Amino acid sequence: MIIMGVALVLSVVMAAWILVNITKPLRTLKFKLQDLVNNGGDLTQTIQLKSKDEVGELADAINHFIENIRAIIVEVNQ
Repeated sequence: MIIMGVALVLSVVMAAWILVNITKPLRTLKFKLQDLVNNGGDLTQTIQLKSKDEVGELADAINHFIENIRAIIVEVNQ
């Protein structure tokens, strides 16, 4: 009975740890994107996110997208 209780507590702690480690980088990315939008779509900004998982890859892809849009705008203005 005690072993089951300990296993249950450990399961809840591990689930909470996993949720925090998934949602924290996503929340950070969301806030950085909101800052980008709230600053008038300032294309000189980049998203600095030190995450080596899929969220970090998404931030890198967004930065490349911003760079491409910036290059298109510079080219159109010339």
